[in-house]
Amino acid sequence: MVGTLGSIEFSVSEDMIRTFRDLSFTHSASYAEHKIIGRKGLLEFTGLNASTCSMKIFLDAQFGVNPAEELQTLYEAMNAHEAIAFTLGGQVMGGGLWVIETLNETHSIIGAGGALLRAEVSVSLKEYVE
Repeated sequence: MVGTLGSIEFSVSEDMIRTFRDLSFTHSASYAEHKIIGRKGLLEFTGLNASTCSMKIFLDAQFGVNPAEELQTLYEAMNAHEAIAFTLGGQVMGGGLWVIETLNETHSIIGAGGALLRAEVSVSLKEYVE
């Protein structure tokens, strides 16, 4: 097993390949600027922002996954406003919980009867801090 995103398990085996690529994390801090007449403003650290993460998940029926079902699982997690765990190699990422902010899907191959056979979904996550 490579990792998990909620109930979705990323893994590579003889029977199934469910994986991602282009994994990217962004971490940032917030500063308030205090304006001073005739001088440069002074910055004051106000806190850390929630981290963000993005990845592209590759879903292909040829490799043992049902792209339509996988997309539905992601949509349900996003629509339920559900905070889900994200792990890689057994290590919890960020503060442990993330919410799905956006899903952008590309349907690459459509089969007989309109069955989705291959899709790639870009997922944007935001760290959920309790």
